[in-house]
Formats: sequence, structure tokens, C-alpha cells
Amino acid sequence: MFRYDELQSIHLEITNRCQASCPMCSRNYRGSIDNPLLQISDWTIDDFKEILDSNTLNIIKKIEFCGNFGDPLINQDFHLMTDYLKNFNVFADIHTNGSLRSQDFWKILPQHLPDHRVVFGIDGLEDTHSVYRRGTDFRKILDNATAFIDAGGIAEWSFIRFKHNEHQVDQARDLAEKIGFEKFYTKDSSRFAFEKEYIVLDKNEKTIDRLYPPAITKVNYFDPTDIVAVSETIQNTEIVCYAKHKKEIYIDAHKRIMPCCFLAAIPYDYERTTDNLFAAKQHIKKQYSDLIYDLGNTDAKQGIQKVIESNSFQTVWQKYWNIKKLWTCARACGNTFSKPVDQVNNK
Repeated sequence: MFRYDELQSIHLEITNRCQASCPMCSRNYRGSIDNPLLQISDWTIDDFKEILDSNTLNIIKKIEFCGNFGDPLINQDFHLMTDYLKNFNVFADIHTNGSLRSQDFWKILPQHLPDHRVVFGIDGLEDTHSVYRRGTDFRKILDNATAFIDAGGIAEWSFIRFKHNEHQVDQARDLAEKIGFEKFYTKDSSRFAFEKEYIVLDKNEKTIDRLYPPAITKVNYFDPTDIVAVSETIQNTEIVCYAKHKKEIYIDAHKRIMPCCFLAAIPYDYERTTDNLFAAKQHIKKQYSDLIYDLGNTDAKQGIQKVIESNSFQTVWQKYWNIKKLWTCARACGNTFSKPVDQVNNK
């Protein structure tokens, strides 16, 4: 693994709260049922200054405000954190559903940011966006994005493709250009790797919708009930770690350090014993428990440098990439779980 003085980027989850209920997000179970494994936690500006000390902020080039479960703009100290970054040469990369706060907030947000970019997760147009982004308001998102862009903010539109919205990609791209987004791009959810049909439930556990991947996708499907077959596939998978390549670490809402958000999400992945994914998830969690035992203490409050420079953080990964081969690493950074980009019908 890279050394502390090579660190380039930090991915932060400054809150695991969110007003949305995206069905495939692990902060809830299939759209409406609270995840019993998730404990709410927020960073304060004091946490931010303590963990991201001046030594670290003088080394890194980027902070990505995103996370697994929360929207950073729901954190009340968010603007204090970005104001603090003005003292350092750090790029702020902010990911949001865009349906939070008022237009007045978005108009003044560029003043609180250093070199920056805000990525809006907008998955369709007015008639399809909330199929997945439940609990958000498409018109409000566009109004907020417009207010931000008109005030000098740099914005990008991130579009997750599904069967229900893939026909709108070109229209959405045109709309993004008209509003003033600097970039528009699409992506496919890797969660379909183990589930070709995703059932959405209401609070009474009644099926209210089903999500499907787009017709042509780079994500390959694997039967999660066939543990032996998936394990054999993973053993033949070359894992090229994104975090190692980007020299990035992830710090979650509970201030724990991991290389990436994919690994950090595992303890909160909730499935029922009757689900097809249950056996696979138990296998993944067992691998994660072994990893945590080998890693030891990853609490960011003891110091980012101390964690990164520890012998375990420096050496344990080769074992879990080459010998034990973590399912999560294979799914996120393996060469057999997705097709090459040039095989995808995706502009």
C-alpha cells in the first residue's frame, strides 16, 4: 500500500443521514424499512479539524464529500468544513442528491467552497427520476442546480442507468447542457451483479416496484446462491485496487479508516435469512471480520498517519487481493465482474 506522504485523496462520509430512500442503498432495506444495523453519526467541525490536521491537508490534493449512506449537505457544519479548506490547496468534490436546502443556500454555496465540483445524482427526468431517488423532488433539484451554476458553481450530472430510464439518457444530456452542467455521465449499478431483479418494498413489506438493469450493461450477473461457483470465479479474478491506484483512503461517519467505501459498507449490509443474498452476504461478512482482525485499530482519531503507516495497513492487502480474495474487492475492482467500457452502448 502507499505511504502516508503519498496520500492524494480522502473520501469522507461526514454524516450517514439522508432524507432520500433509494431502494438499493443499504441505509434502508429495499426502500422503506430502516436498516437496524445502521447507527446515525455526524462529524462536527471539531472532528474535521482534529482528524484532517494541517499536515494531512498540506499533503493531499482532494477531499471527496460523499459516503455510503448520507448526503453531506444534511450535515449542519458542512459550510464550516469547506470554509476551513480555503486555508489549503485542496479540491472539494461534493456528491449530493441535490434535493436538500433552499435556492438561497445554493446561491451562496460557491462562496464557501475552495476549488470545487458538485456532482448531482439525477437518475432520469421528471417522470422517472424518483423511481429510484425516492424522497427527492426533481424540480427542486433542477432549481437548486440552476441557482448554484448561475452563481458560479461547477456542477456535474451523474445518471444511474436502469431499464426504466435508459431511454432518457440523450434528453437528460441535452437538459444538462442547457442548464450549464460542465459534465454529464452515466453509470450502471454494480448491485445488479447478484440480483437481476431488485424488489422494492413499502413499510408493510408489500412489493411496490421492481428495478432492472439497462438492456446493455457492463455489469455481469452471478448467482449469489451458488457460493462455490462465485468463489471459483473470484479466485480467477485479477483485483486492481482503485484506492491504491488513486492513493486514497475512506473515512466513514464513525471515523473509521478503510481504503474505500465498498469495504466500509460491509458491516451495515442487512439481509433477511430468507433472501437469496443471505448466504453470500454472510460469506462476505466473514471475510470482512477476518480482515478487521488482521488490520487492527483503524480509528481515525488516533491519527491518519498512524493508521496508514501501521504494518498491518501496509501489508495485509496482498493477502486479501491474491490469496483470500475478498468478494467485495473482486466485485468493485475485479476484471471478471464487468465488461470493458467499449462493450457498453454508453456515450
